[in-house]
Amino acid sequence: TTQEHTHTFDIATTAYLPAESVSFPAMRSLTLLAGGDALLVTTPSARGSTQVARLASEAHSVDQLGEYDFYPFDGEPCAQSVTPLITGDMLAIFAQGLEGRGESLGAVAVGVDPPSVAPVSGLDGLSAGHSATTLADGTLLLVGGAEPARVFDPRTGAVESVAALAAPRVDHSATRLADGAVLVAGGGRDGAELFEPATQSFTAVDLDILPRSRHASVLASDGRVWLMGGCDGCPFEAVDVRSGLVDQIPAPAVGPAKATPLMDGRILVASRLIVGGPTALLVLDPASGIVTEMEMEVLPTPAASLTLLPSGRVLAVTEAGKLWLVDVVARRARQVGSVEAPFCPRGGRTLDGGVLMVGAHPNVAFFSLWREISPPDPSWRPVLSPDSGEVTVGDTIMLRGSNLLGLSETTDHPSSGRSNHPVAVFMPFDGFPTLGGMRDWSATTASYRSGRPRGVGPGTLYTMVAGQVAG
Repeated sequence: TTQEHTHTFDIATTAYLPAESVSFPAMRSLTLLAGGDALLVTTPSARGSTQVARLASEAHSVDQLGEYDFYPFDGEPCAQSVTPLITGDMLAIFAQGLEGRGESLGAVAVGVDPPSVAPVSGLDGLSAGHSATTLADGTLLLVGGAEPARVFDPRTGAVESVAALAAPRVDHSATRLADGAVLVAGGGRDGAELFEPATQSFTAVDLDILPRSRHASVLASDGRVWLMGGCDGCPFEAVDVRSGLVDQIPAPAVGPAKATPLMDGRILVASRLIVGGPTALLVLDPASGIVTEMEMEVLPTPAASLTLLPSGRVLAVTEAGKLWLVDVVARRARQVGSVEAPFCPRGGRTLDGGVLMVGAHPNVAFFSLWREISPPDPSWRPVLSPDSGEVTVGDTIMLRGSNLLGLSETTDHPSSGRSNHPVAVFMPFDGFPTLGGMRDWSATTASYRSGRPRGVGPGTLYTMVAGQVAG
């Protein structure tokens, strides 16, 4: 609009949604790019240079993978765990009733490509509140209750019973360490046990750990295991298994918690701050031990799962079946959909970065695949200038005159290879060196080595492919 504001028109609801204001001259063009992004280009004026901004969409896709009928069971199945397998399939283990606290209903393997849904034999009778942990060899360790743990090999379908815990645990955590062992902690008991894959046995370890339940656990980059939530007002704990040290960090979390590691090494935690209140999002820095509450919209209901996406954002599935996209860097979260069948919703990341969504109606479980297909920055941002120094995937760079090819700022004659019009360069790859003049570019772009580049003028678009100008 000429008032220098932008609006989004929602085709589904036929409504205009306010977006960010953007300060550009009144004359401009707006182009829809592949994937739903928009590119805004202003026209050069006597007192200013051409400006370009890009608005990345929040596009995602949802594919239905299938459903599974638990007949003759007459009730509501609930997925207790959703785990990726080394085969590329996902394993969902079900039990009866709210939160899966009833009798075990067995397991279902869900194929992503091609879509498939099939029962898995040998995994019925698992305890409510069990854990599922992928071991270093690709097998799956299933632990819970007083019965022996099981090891499932998804490549062969074999299920082997191994040792039982020294003391029964449910709603505990089972975290694989860097050396391949698995730390089992919480479950209403203090202390912990360590599972050694080589001997397929559990050993009690002397660790002063609080008796948590339905808490979150994450292995940090320094090798410590962080235990978060699962009790009212108790601190977060950083557990160093090999040294036996446990550090406690004050934290405001109350009750059950979910967590996921972020790409920068920090940890995102979803937990209530007061009993019965909304779910807040906390960011833990393992290096400093500082816990920060994100100043953003809170989730109205507890999180059923948190899944890190390839873009660095996090998809939160709430217990009400709503999907929230959380951007920790931009400090914002917004609802992006809902699970098809809202009873006992869960989410789990597939090996290729998608999210398997699991929900249920009476007797039937439904499976769908949610994928993020948009760039990670859903806001207007100016393109990089020659002096900004860093280019990333998908950036569009507008360069003027002498900043590229030694072109004159005053001569406007395309056939001479000189122009005061900008040249757009789209960089679809990482690692391009710092931008600069012709001398800086000549070592990596063969087409710029000649003294008089041909065809450089208004409207010329160059695409850099593997360090060469494709034209």
